[in-house]
Amino acid sequence: MNKDEKEYFNKIYSEFHLLYEQLVSSTDKFEKYSSIMNVYFVRFENADITHMTVKKDSLLPTIDTPSKSGYKFEGWYKDAEFTLPWNLESDKVTDNLSLYAKWEINKYTVKFENTELTNLTIEYNSLITKPQDPTKTGYTFKGWYKDSTFTTEWN
Repeated sequence: MNKDEKEYFNKIYSEFHLLYEQLVSSTDKFEKYSSIMNVYFVRFENADITHMTVKKDSLLPTIDTPSKSGYKFEGWYKDAEFTLPWNLESDKVTDNLSLYAKWEINKYTVKFENTELTNLTIEYNSLITKPQDPTKTGYTFKGWYKDSTFTTEWN
């Protein structure tokens, strides 16, 4: 490529890049013109993942698995009701798209050691009601503790 061709190419590329940036900055415009450019806009809902543009009929690039404190990521879905899963290994982008992150809240087992009380299963960030104090002939119940060394009282 000679100097004139290189300058022309750079000028065309710069103009295209400027147009592209203007379109991407306005989602409505981008969605209107994306099919002309054979590029589609992919939104990631319910997760802290940056939206992206993807070439028509291509797989999504590798996406980091999102995280959310107290929840397990269950996958990407094509609908907000989580009935149509998106397969990252085989589904191709054929239009502008919103993918929805499905989350399952973490559950934990609370055990009441040295008692006849039934274990409880609770969800992340939930409170439990103080159980009835257990009784044992010849003993006085001194309280509930978070640790087996009885140093951190539960309240």
